[in-house]
Amino acid sequence: MKQITNSIMLILIMSIFVYAENIYEIEEFKKHKYYCDNNIMESCDKLASAYQTGTGTEVNPQKSIYFYNKACNAGYKMSCSMLSLIYEDGVIVKKNLKKAKKYREKAGNFFEKDTKFTKKEIQNKYILAKKDCLVNKISKRCVDLGYIYSTETFSKKNYTIAKKLYELACYDKVAEGCYALSSLYREGKGMKQDKIKEEIYYDKYFSLIKQNCSNKKLNACKELGDIYMDQHKYKKALKYLGKACNGGYTPACRDYERFKR
Repeated sequence: MKQITNSIMLILIMSIFVYAENIYEIEEFKKHKYYCDNNIMESCDKLASAYQTGTGTEVNPQKSIYFYNKACNAGYKMSCSMLSLIYEDGVIVKKNLKKAKKYREKAGNFFEKDTKFTKKEIQNKYILAKKDCLVNKISKRCVDLGYIYSTETFSKKNYTIAKKLYELACYDKVAEGCYALSSLYREGKGMKQDKIKEEIYYDKYFSLIKQNCSNKKLNACKELGDIYMDQHKYKKALKYLGKACNGGYTPACRDYERFKR
């Protein structure tokens, strides 16, 4: 009887966590819709991704493409790169290599990972991330704020503040926060290198990614596939890349098709 009661309690606790996570995703979706309506193109890109993966809303390929187009046409290169991949892979729309090329050209140096943000763009990112992290208590945005402090801030880098922000996010089970902490300890930025703490936070990150994939977060399944690919565990990599691709997450499809051969 005691064992049954404990099982029921565990189910209830897990249900509460899932419910809280769903509420968070819905609120994130609403926030990005508001910002996109006010012409913040980064949020239009996030909105497109939400419709593509069904995060905080229903899966809707047409709306996903609409918002990627809105951001791309306003000069947000990440959205242009996504449209290029979508039309090249032909998973959620009919394959169209001409359009894929057009959007690839619009994405420009984004594909070389050399995109530079203007001072004004970084300031806007900083203001939005700071408000979301410290005022709205959205832990995932604390990772974005930490990233600004550690890499692309418009003033001096501050790894101490970045570390505190990453710790806050990791404590609230945001996988990216744990990964960022692991990286700081690995590289010794703003602190002494610490192999033990690097591994502890990486293990937390990996555990959260697996959990997120199990909860049908397709971007997490893609990330898990990438990890296994780096470890040369190709069978597991294909399993998770395939799961993400079959769910409609286009960025996973190219790797899945390439490595499946």
